[in-house]
Amino acid sequence: GWSPVPSDRVDAAIDQTRRKYDYPTAQKLLDEARQLYPDSAQVARIEETITSRKSEVINELTSAFNDLVDRGELLAIEGKQDIPTILDIVGQIDPQHPLLSNPRLAPAYSRAANIALRNQQLDQAEALVLAGLDRFSDNANLINMRDEIAMRRQEIADAQAIEEVLEELTVARQPSGIAGYEKIRDSLITLAKLSPDHPVLSNYTAPLQSVVRDTLEEDIASLRWEAAERLLNNYGELLDSRYVRFSTGWF
Repeated sequence: GWSPVPSDRVDAAIDQTRRKYDYPTAQKLLDEARQLYPDSAQVARIEETITSRKSEVINELTSAFNDLVDRGELLAIEGKQDIPTILDIVGQIDPQHPLLSNPRLAPAYSRAANIALRNQQLDQAEALVLAGLDRFSDNANLINMRDEIAMRRQEIADAQAIEEVLEELTVARQPSGIAGYEKIRDSLITLAKLSPDHPVLSNYTAPLQSVVRDTLEEDIASLRWEAAERLLNNYGELLDSRYVRFSTGWF
């Protein structure tokens, strides 16, 4: 029969089977119906039912939220009720609900990320930090942890690069002249940038000083100025700085 409330529109707004929790729209429809039929018992009954259902859903979600935070399960879990899903539903029900800015959540992301960092789980730590920053973009602890993770990733990348360079140097023979150094120059420069005090580096740079000096003297004696300048440009990062200043003073 006839109803003062557009039930189909109310049901469509809060159809839980379709993950619809638009209680603000349902409430707006009820408010419009109440204005037209202020004494309608049917409107009052439907509003009471919806208010009760809304309260039940919020209570269930809050309980699930607290349980997940207590366990440190803060990331999305496919096929399961998780923090992002809960907060999405709460945001549909009430965009201003305090659960959306719950003060427990940001520290929980930080704690869980710290645990992942201590266990050398950088991917997990980064996922937690980014999830936290997605909701708390100005949180200082999460920002600092994001920077720390980036620094650790860079350290790992540098260590891997150093290991690759050392393998390359191991395969290559110890050079005896500038032509031999030309083959490993890029590797030596990489090592000098990443680990300037690495003991292996001095094994190559110490003899390099005299090799460059001898080659430079030959170029200058033969008036090969461009070759001499190119030599210093190519190996300047591997030479003693005082030697480079002295040499460049010849031009």
